[in-house]
Formats: sequence, C-alpha cells, structure tokens
Amino acid sequence: MPGAGKKRQQSDRRRGGGAGGGAGGGSRDAAETASASVAPPVAAQEPEPTTPVQADRPMGYDGANSPPPAPRDTSMIPTSELPRDVPLGLGEPFETLATDINRRLDLPSAAYNLNKQYALPTSLPRRAPQMNSAGKPVMIRINAYNIAQYPTQTVYQYDVLVGSGVEKRALIRKVWESKAVQKCLSETWIFDGNRLAWTLDKKPGELNIVVDLDAEEGKQARAGRENKHRVIIRQTTKVPLGAITAYLKGTLAFDSSVLQAINFLDHLLRFTPSKNLVSIRQSFFSKGEKKNDLGGGIEALKGVFQSIRTYQGGRLGLNVDVSNGSFWQYHTLEYVVVQMTKSHFLMKCKDVKPHPDAEKMVSSATWRDLKRLNRLGVFPRHRGIKIGERSYIIDSLIKADAFTYKFELKNHETGAMDRTSIYEYFLKRYDVTLRHPQLPLVQTTKRGVVFPIEILALQNNQKYNWRLDEQQVGDRTTYVLWEGSKRR
Repeated sequence: MPGAGKKRQQSDRRRGGGAGGGAGGGSRDAAETASASVAPPVAAQEPEPTTPVQADRPMGYDGANSPPPAPRDTSMIPTSELPRDVPLGLGEPFETLATDINRRLDLPSAAYNLNKQYALPTSLPRRAPQMNSAGKPVMIRINAYNIAQYPTQTVYQYDVLVGSGVEKRALIRKVWESKAVQKCLSETWIFDGNRLAWTLDKKPGELNIVVDLDAEEGKQARAGRENKHRVIIRQTTKVPLGAITAYLKGTLAFDSSVLQAINFLDHLLRFTPSKNLVSIRQSFFSKGEKKNDLGGGIEALKGVFQSIRTYQGGRLGLNVDVSNGSFWQYHTLEYVVVQMTKSHFLMKCKDVKPHPDAEKMVSSATWRDLKRLNRLGVFPRHRGIKIGERSYIIDSLIKADAFTYKFELKNHETGAMDRTSIYEYFLKRYDVTLRHPQLPLVQTTKRGVVFPIEILALQNNQKYNWRLDEQQVGDRTTYVLWEGSKRR
C-alpha cells in the first residue's frame, strides 16, 4: 500500500530510531542515534541465538520450526472443562467425577476434589468456635432449618437391573412396583427410579425375578409378544450414615463414604413427597394446584424447593424455599396447538418452501415451533379411556393428513388385507367423524401407531423446557412475586 511506508517511518520516528529515524525525532534517544551515525562503520554482528517462545497451539506444533510442546498440565483444570478427547495428566483416560452420583446435591467445596483434579485443596477453613464479640447481636431470619436428628446406622446399597439396562424410566418404575418384585422385598426399600436401591436389610447373593406385566394386569398374553421382564437385584456396597456425623465433627475428611451418605439422605427426603407430588429435581409441585395461564398453551405453577446442606459449625440443615415452574396446559392437543400458533394453524404448518440450493423442503417457522410437542405424553379420548390407563409419547408430527395416510387393515369378513385411510378407520371402527381431517397426524414412539391431533389430550404436569417469550416472562414474574411475609 502507498501509505504503509510513511506510517512505518512515522512510528519509527516516534520510537526515536530505526531505518527512518533522524535527528529530528525530538527525543534524547533520537539525538544519540544521530551522533552515532557519524562514527566509523562497525562490522555487523550476528544476533545471539534465542530460544523460540513456545505458544499455546491447541492444533499441534510446526515440527520444522519449533520443538514439540511440553505435555499440558491439567492438574489445575476442572475435568468438566476438558474436551472429551483430552486425557487427564499423562496418558490417563477420561474419568467421571464422583459428584456425578447426584447432580441435585448442594455439596461443600471439599466434595469437588474427590477425583484429585486440583493441585490445591478446595476445602474452606473451619470457622473458629469462638464468635466475634464486637458489635451488637441482631436477629436474622433465613430459609434454612437445622436437622436435629437423622439416621446413623449402616444402609445397604443395591444395583437394580431391569431387562438389558436400556429400558425407559416408566417401564422400570412399573416393573419395580409390580407384585412379583414387592413380594420379595420389605417395606423399607427406597428406589431412585433407575438403577439404585437402599434398604436396612442385607440380602445374601442376588435376587433374580421374572415379572409378567400382562398377568399382573389381568390381560391375556399375545402370541409371540410376551410382556415379561427380568429383574436382577444385587448388593454393591455399604453406606455408613455415621460418616456424616464424623465429617460434621471434623474427625473425618470429606470422602466417598460421606458423599454416598448424603446422597442416600437426599433420596430418603424425596421418597415420600415424590409419591404424591410432581418431582422435578429438588422441587415439588402439587398435582391439583391452581395454575396461572401464560398463553401459548403454557401455565405457571408455584411449588416447594428443598435441599440438604452441610453448614459450618458442624450442622446439617434443610434449605426450603418457594419454587416456580412452567408446565404444558392439561388440555386437548388441538387446543394447545391453536394456542401455540395463536390462530388456526392449518395453512401455516402446511406451508413448506423449496430449498434454493438442494432438492429438499424447508418447513415454516410454525411447523418448527410445533416440534416442541415431541416427547410429550398424550392419551386418546375417543374410546372412553380413563386418564392414565393408556398413554403414548409423541415422536413427531408428520405432514400427512387423515385422507392421504393409509395402512393395511385386515377385513374380518373376507380375511383379506384392505388398504384404508385414517379417516375411514375412525368412521367405520369407532363411528367418529373427524372434524379436521386435513390436519397433520401425530406419530407416536410406538411403531405403527398414528393418531389425528383432535383425538389426543396432553397428560397433566409436564414440564415446559423451552424459553418463554417476553409476554410470558412478564406474566410469570407478576405471578411468582411474593411478599416476604407470605414466603415464610
């Protein structure tokens, strides 16, 4: 560039030297440089070799111009901040943190170094037993309560395997609560709903139970489709609850035994309320509580938050506060969809545009918004089915309507397979005339099961996990704000 040389000369003059530096630099260094320019020429000296500066190069190093970098020291970096393909230290494989046993717990700082990923201690210094006597004592009210008494005996922890281990939580819970399993257990068992169970009873060996859900529900087993599930329960470890007392007294450092004991107390605290309330992490919501309509098929609900915590001074406490949550409305799926789109959505969701660069279709914004319904629980209403008697999970909405979607159905009179549409099936089988047969259909996670939107209703108390719009945020803020006196 033409102006590059002038800018470089000007910067050299400001520094008082360089290729363009003269006596007019206006500084002492510039004057010394000008006087030195009349001295006899001196042979140029080779610059002393210097060690190249090793920069952070996450993508590797240039082997021709720089030596290999030293191994990265990960002793002071939390494991959660490391990429999955970065080893810990020198050749150590990636490991799961001990605190992953229960992400709901509010643990002391010492718990987060059980994997020894920090070089420095993470525990806080203990408070002096003698309080400060200066000043004037005041009363401060906090939303925490001391736990005066808690169990200290040894609890046995068991691993629970249902089927192959990949079954869904709903099926695991159903198998665990079956008569065949409960007959082999006592009433002192606590189950986390997935893989862990605790009890005061020691069971030698392992329990191997086969549960026939069809037989328990009084249904006749279908040929080739048995509804049997194997349950294996085996003891894995002992949980000494006395470790909590030893840690609070300062006679035991925070280790895995203390973590397992606090984890058990958390499940013990949640066991009873989770049977009658909607449990979401550390919050509980009443199933019959009146909700506040936020629009768009969403409702706000107040609940209770609770968490076991350790406090300085050797105390175990319970933190309790008001919790707020957003839920899908307990209504028909057709009503919720209309509320989401703020109008009749037939033309909007069918509006697809061709992609300009490829042979594919791009859905409208409304159709993409309706993907929020995926993974929600629904139940059909056309056969007088009771709530909870039969439920399905939405896999997706498909761009086929009750006229165009056809399937094979056996004709009981002729024995032949007839091809029929969804509209004809509901009309002939259930004497139901669909009011909106042009609407998209709902594909469930059960293979081959498809429903019209107007037939389904949402199950109650399903958490809304998407971002609220500005109007919904304002309405929820107005609803959840409480005065201090009402929060007590």
